[in-house]
Amino acid sequence: MTGSAPAPLPQTHHYIRFAISPALGSADALQIRRTLQDALTQSFGATLSHAYIDVLWVATSGDECVVRASSPR
Repeated sequence: MTGSAPAPLPQTHHYIRFAISPALGSADALQIRRTLQDALTQSFGATLSHAYIDVLWVATSGDECVVRASSPR
């Protein structure tokens, strides 16, 4: 029997763990999301900076976070 493995589903989400320096202390997800969006705007301009970003986790110390990003396809 010559079967082939199923094709993988397309990856639409990317999970990124960031180290934050200096630590933001009691940072919340909204502050981190805003900072990331501002950095994307400075890097790519307003028209190319609209990535979908969800902050999933922020360390209580404020020195790391996990973000889920997806690109519109």
